[in-house]
Amino acid sequence: MNNPILKIKKGFSIVEALVAISIVSLAITSATAVVQGSLQNSQITRFRIQSIHFANEAVEFARNLRDTDIVSRDGFNGGLLKDFVNKCKNGNGCYVDVLNDNYDDCNYVIKCDIYISENGYTSDNTETKTPFNRRVIVGDNGDEISVTVDVSFSVRDYNETVSVTSYLMNHE
Repeated sequence: MNNPILKIKKGFSIVEALVAISIVSLAITSATAVVQGSLQNSQITRFRIQSIHFANEAVEFARNLRDTDIVSRDGFNGGLLKDFVNKCKNGNGCYVDVLNDNYDDCNYVIKCDIYISENGYTSDNTETKTPFNRRVIVGDNGDEISVTVDVSFSVRDYNETVSVTSYLMNHE
């Protein structure tokens, strides 16, 4: 028999609803934190890869100076490379502006920061500053020149420096 008076209402109490909302809120907050951490790690990885490219670009710039000197008969460490070595072997190092085919020593005015223009990356401080800084230090060992490039960057509270060293040999 169906007795309408004895029907039991089924549903959630207010306490059960609050517990369920709390659990869902906690799950959403945790997922948001994981996504935020992943995005920051992704940006750091992207900057690390870009730093390696900036470092390799400076090494290739030095190789090009060496090869240009050899082709123009200035010899290994003569002409352009000699000037580059003299400017970059001090403790401050030097900046390399591949876009404008330029280099000079870093000092308190020129901090080796990298800027971006509509034509590419440059050391021209009238352009938009990037989070990157590139410093080239050169060592002269006679028939071998060491080129060490340190590229540093900052992402929020995280700082990192990528360092690449290459050796230019006298292959005349």
